[in-house]
Amino acid sequence: MGSSRRPIDFGVPALLVVGALIGSCGVPASGPPAPPLPAAIVLRVDAVEVSSTPEDSQRPWDGAEAETDPGAGCKVLVAGATFLAPAFAPASVLCGLASSPHKERHAEDPDLEVRLGVGVDVAYASWPERDSLSLSRRYEFVVPVAAVPADGLKLDVLDNDGNDDAQLVGGVRLSRAKLIEAYQSASKTLVFSAGAVRRLEVVLSPYTDEPAVVVQRSASDVPVKVGRPVMAGELVSARAIGSFTVGSWYDDKLGPAGYGDESARAYNLQPFKTAPHACAIALIGDGRTIDGVVVRAGADFTADHGGTLRVGLNDEDLSNNEGNVRYEVARRAPTADEWLSAGRKK
Repeated sequence: MGSSRRPIDFGVPALLVVGALIGSCGVPASGPPAPPLPAAIVLRVDAVEVSSTPEDSQRPWDGAEAETDPGAGCKVLVAGATFLAPAFAPASVLCGLASSPHKERHAEDPDLEVRLGVGVDVAYASWPERDSLSLSRRYEFVVPVAAVPADGLKLDVLDNDGNDDAQLVGGVRLSRAKLIEAYQSASKTLVFSAGAVRRLEVVLSPYTDEPAVVVQRSASDVPVKVGRPVMAGELVSARAIGSFTVGSWYDDKLGPAGYGDESARAYNLQPFKTAPHACAIALIGDGRTIDGVVVRAGADFTADHGGTLRVGLNDEDLSNNEGNVRYEVARRAPTADEWLSAGRKK
């Protein structure tokens, strides 16, 4: 004998009732609310404008020193040491890769630097823009939100003449609450004036990962751009593979780790004199100052400064090199521990 029970009709009204019953039992009908900030944010400094004199003073920021010839070379920072490279030195091949927008400059104006810091010993900075009352470029900082302390981030504008006593032009503190408020606003923009800073404009955005970038180059090529510019505080993973020779006398088949001993170091680029000859290197910068990193076959590093990223070989004479090198560069937001550790003053 067949069953007299009929199937239950879960039509739309019944489903609504079931949904209400589930909700009444304490099970949420939707997922948890989104966090007020993403795991990592980008602070883009869009505008900096400062007064021609310090606050409450009529004297200029700097003395009327003679201008330095912009073609006279550059500075390359490697492992915390600064190398001054005159234009006739082998390192000039590195300096010649960098360029800055043309601006009318006055020696009395400050050498503007934007510095983002935590506490007294963690900071990331822009390269100083010489003799300027405003920045000519936008500048980006990556910040893992977990690294923001209770007292917030400190964003300072400095007159940095290249000594250890940079003068504060003006600064603001970015609390977590202020960051949340700005990020959740329609413009995602913070605008400040402080001290002699007339306008400081900062735009917030979420940090997003990007696919790794791969470039294949001849071993005789000068350092080449890879992907978009690096942000200050961003973690970069650079890898290199390949096979090449660097001359008729030093004719060993090499990889990007370079010579395993001190062979041919007399032919190194000046800032990389103690690194293996013909090893892979990375360069970050757009102006007359450049960060240099020894990569060899691979290196991970958090960028102290932002700027164009280039990769190449540690060799002052590339013309007699033969072979190829494949570079792969990935970027990501560092963890809070990585960001705080790398940002501590060297």
